[in-house]
Amino acid sequence: MFSMTGQTTKNQHYVPQFLLGGFDIGSGDTSRINIFDVQRNSLRFDQAVKEVFSQNYFYDKDNQIEKLLSEQIEGPASEQISKLRNGDFTSLNSGDTRLIKFICCQNSRTVEARQDALNFINAHFGEIVSDLSRLNNLNIKRPKEFRIVPKDKDSMRSFTAVQALSGVIDSKGMEDLRFHLLRNETSKEFVISDHPVTRYNWLYRDLKDPRIGSLLAKGVQLFMPLSKDLYLCAYDSKIYKYGSKACDISRVRDQNDVDWLNQLQVRSACSFIGFSGRAMQNHVRGLAANFNGKKIYSRESEHLYQEDIADGNIKTGHMVYTTQMKLLKTPSFVKILKKAKPLVESFQERDPDVSQALMMLKRRFHKAS
Repeated sequence: MFSMTGQTTKNQHYVPQFLLGGFDIGSGDTSRINIFDVQRNSLRFDQAVKEVFSQNYFYDKDNQIEKLLSEQIEGPASEQISKLRNGDFTSLNSGDTRLIKFICCQNSRTVEARQDALNFINAHFGEIVSDLSRLNNLNIKRPKEFRIVPKDKDSMRSFTAVQALSGVIDSKGMEDLRFHLLRNETSKEFVISDHPVTRYNWLYRDLKDPRIGSLLAKGVQLFMPLSKDLYLCAYDSKIYKYGSKACDISRVRDQNDVDWLNQLQVRSACSFIGFSGRAMQNHVRGLAANFNGKKIYSRESEHLYQEDIADGNIKTGHMVYTTQMKLLKTPSFVKILKKAKPLVESFQERDPDVSQALMMLKRRFHKAS
């Protein structure tokens, strides 16, 4: 994403080049990566990082958002991630907010994130169309298939930019999370998708609650690969124990753990999986065959009520919520703390006051944008 002052960046990355650089195949001076296209079921080897996981004018044409992301989000985070890749872990849990800001922004700025946001909007819209059809005898066959989309490319860019900046706001509610690094010591490599930040809430794996997908929930965990050998986790330390006591780094020696993390990447992918070693191609193909399209989180909607109000008017209500897939396998590097196990029966936020303040801040942001 970085560009010279005064130049306009046309090819804008939704996964930054410095993050993809951790999966460099190591041939030549230019950073390159192998790609598996999950939609076309095809491999593309030796691709220049500067040409992948990007689109022309993805955020804007005037580079205002591109420049902001580059200078205020990516640049500061790349310095810290470079230190982690080079074995300097001193700033990992020092209170520095650069990493969590980058992770939350990255979670909101991809093609997949944009599609998920539109799915949420259209889950609401589908219920509205359903009510209109039912109350007016319109006999619309599949009302939930009606969709709202930005009217043109500029509108889509604006929508994408707002989503990316909204992720930065989200990060203010995530600063309580603790970081943990996983260092891969198996013969398999970590892979990266075009939506590299994934999450799962082990605490509420069996809980049926419409708020389960909240980033502010107790038990939230975020995962992001930094390289073929290094994975970053952000987690609720009041709920989970990661690795050994008083240590923020774990060695991954079980290939099942690598498989678990890699399948999260495949589940979250929109179109592409990136990897380093060519020997990984069959592993990536197998993961795609088993997990592509099987999302961890999905948007659902439900009609709640209908009631008559004054002057012959009718009031209806519906709810849009998120469901979380129940994963059966548990990675060996994380455990739920014994003191947290009584919390599995009912949903709680980590800090309701922070949640309320963040909601107010986001309302103001969306009104201003």
